[in-house]
Amino acid sequence: MLSGQLADHWGRRYPLIFGLLINFSFALGSSFSNNFETLVILRSIFGISVGIISPISATYIIEICPMEIRGKMLIFTAIFWTFGELAVCLIAYIFLDSFSSGNWRALLLWAAFPAFITFFLSLFFLEESPRYLLIFKKYDQAFFLLEKAIKQNNKIERHTLNEEEKESLKTWAEIQVHFLKNGATGNPVELFREERHKITPLLWIIWFVLSCVYYGNIFILPTVLRNMKMEDEANINEFLQVFVSVACELPSSIIALFIIEIHDLGRKNSLIITFALSSISYFISFGLKRMPFLVMATAARFFLNMSFLIIYPFTTEIYPTAIRTTGLGISSAFSRIGGISMPWISIASLKIGKTGPFLIYGILTSIATISSALIPYDTTGKELDRHKGYQDVEETISLKE
Repeated sequence: MLSGQLADHWGRRYPLIFGLLINFSFALGSSFSNNFETLVILRSIFGISVGIISPISATYIIEICPMEIRGKMLIFTAIFWTFGELAVCLIAYIFLDSFSSGNWRALLLWAAFPAFITFFLSLFFLEESPRYLLIFKKYDQAFFLLEKAIKQNNKIERHTLNEEEKESLKTWAEIQVHFLKNGATGNPVELFREERHKITPLLWIIWFVLSCVYYGNIFILPTVLRNMKMEDEANINEFLQVFVSVACELPSSIIALFIIEIHDLGRKNSLIITFALSSISYFISFGLKRMPFLVMATAARFFLNMSFLIIYPFTTEIYPTAIRTTGLGISSAFSRIGGISMPWISIASLKIGKTGPFLIYGILTSIATISSALIPYDTTGKELDRHKGYQDVEETISLKE
């Protein structure tokens, strides 16, 4: 929730850089914790930084990419989340003896360094979002960055905007402010204006389910496999099982990368299909023996990962620039509520049976399937910030001038 207020009031660049600095500092510090209480405090602040970085990163990518590739670029970036998971599996294999013993300090230490590298790269190479600058009437800075983009991309012979283009961009910014109730950015009330009063609660349900089930799968799978372990399977490496399960996200990410911009399929239909397939896989996995269970649990994660990748561009495209990160940030906050609820839901579900949590995951993903179907429209191939009545306001401003 904090990420939206930071990014929609202070821009995308500085809060993102600040979040990366906090991320690295407290990830590093947690590896030197001298007691459990200190570890919990440091990891909690580290968690806040993750909540800042993730929504702002998605917003930034959506705002700087052309319409025809913005979803694809966001998914391409998100694939590196899976690479990070695989890297942590490898680090865990090196430094941990098992899921419950080993050199956890080294694990946290090595896992902190990507944030350190990204912080310095962002400090020197990351520019502000021109869309954000236009909304806040920082026109000179916005025009400078747009002209820089034109020059770097070599799209046209001239590298400057003419006066007509600049006036058109100013008009666009004025229109965006017009659609805000009080002319203020980052106002959560705006999430419920116009057709968004139906969309926002549905997105919150979807994000809650995604995090609860996705992290529930990661959290409870080792326990379920350990409970199902047979004597003749005692030598199967637990780290390898989790590694294979995570690695299955890569092909699902590649498939999502190719289908995300298919106009006839779209974000909405893709969500419905992937949630439905994930739900079916979870229902089938309930009650199976170890190896067929692992296959179906991996299939469910395969489809759920696609849902996670698709919901990011869908959510960021639904909301206008002035409240984009607020919308994504609060949706992400509901995702974290799902993650907080997950351990209790997962452990309580073990009373149903060894694979009980996966039955509950099937029910939850069914709810997400229905919620996706109830969203009234898709955003694939649509220009950002095209509100209802956009054309009328555009004409009114032209007449006023």
